[in-house]
Amino acid sequence: MMKNSFDEFIFKYRYYIGAVLVFIILAGTGLVIFGDYIQKEVVRDKKMVAGLKTENEKLRQELSAKASSEVVQSSTQNQGDKININTASLAELDKLPGVGPVRAGDIISYREKNSGFKTIEDIKNIKGIGDVSFEKIKDLITIGN
Repeated sequence: MMKNSFDEFIFKYRYYIGAVLVFIILAGTGLVIFGDYIQKEVVRDKKMVAGLKTENEKLRQELSAKASSEVVQSSTQNQGDKININTASLAELDKLPGVGPVRAGDIISYREKNSGFKTIEDIKNIKGIGDVSFEKIKDLITIGN
């Protein structure tokens, strides 16, 4: 029986071929295990980022609320910090809670037609500023000295 050259090649290099096949199997297994590890890390990182985003949003809201209350408190402490509705610009009036640019324009028109406000309660004569709105802004406004 005569062996062909392929059979001779396989027989001669069988240990090398076996070693290469074992290496390929081990390398493939290692890549699969490493891929699973990386995928688990990515999922863990995404969960951590989502948690940090939620925590960041809560902190941002708390700080925003705290800053707003501090602004209101500090503006009510000093008469000089109050907005003089007899002299304030449209931009200054627009900063008042519940007063937008249209209502700020109405305030300016009212004070020009009526020679200014005599009391801060007179601001309730402006369309859209009632008792509820007045309660929000009464500590933030003044008519001057």
